[in-house]
Amino acid sequence: MATRTYIAIVEEASEGYGVSFPDLPGCVSAGDTMEEAVAAAGEALSLHLDGMIEDGEDLPDARSLDQIDDDLGQPAGRFIYASVSADIDESSERVNVYLPKSLLDQIERFGQRTGIDNRSTFLRLASRYYIQSNPPGDAEVRAFVKETRQGGSARKVRRLIDKGSEA
Repeated sequence: MATRTYIAIVEEASEGYGVSFPDLPGCVSAGDTMEEAVAAAGEALSLHLDGMIEDGEDLPDARSLDQIDDDLGQPAGRFIYASVSADIDESSERVNVYLPKSLLDQIERFGQRTGIDNRSTFLRLASRYYIQSNPPGDAEVRAFVKETRQGGSARKVRRLIDKGSEA
């Protein structure tokens, strides 16, 4: 695992703060407070770099604050520079998974609506989101898996999921 650090520009916006990375066009985040915006910037940076690696793109070298300042001049409005780091794993491993065709169709339609361009990206983002979003505890997950394997009704499975998310 490697750590990459880039300079971010945190700008005051009409509703909160926006963050952008001059070395990584398209990598942006926002938050209601400066602290939330910078915390979200770390996640945005990690996802952006992971996506570049997955797409086979070279990661750009981070420029110094002086280089960015010279290239950009001063952004309009109030702003600060922040140094944001992300841990990235520059290696990937191909895995085979078996999913129901109906689920793959749903993933495809979701990707078309949201711009997620491939299943690997969707599975990576969904996995990371689930792990980081306070998922149900291990006991609830085991109960969910057992119920679905035993052909549990969608309603009963949904109750297990909802119960786990309340914990």
